[in-house]
Amino acid sequence: CLGCHTIRGHNAMGISGPDLTHFGSRTTLASAMLENTPENLRRWVQHPGEVKPGNLMYRDGYVPNNITVSDDEAEALVAYLLSLK
Repeated sequence: CLGCHTIRGHNAMGISGPDLTHFGSRTTLASAMLENTPENLRRWVQHPGEVKPGNLMYRDGYVPNNITVSDDEAEALVAYLLSLK
């Protein structure tokens, strides 16, 4: 969702989601449910409702905004998020 996450230095100032500024340095994702690997991150951004049923990102972002993430979009998101060190 627009405005959900903060990424300092990238003009992304969110208020409801976690700060993603140093996401690539994290060892876990999805509230520490998964190890922060490219495969797990891809699964998380494409299918958050399957990974962690009822999570806010899916419930309040993906569902009401009809968000789906294609394979190409997931690849780009994974590369970007893991670059944030």
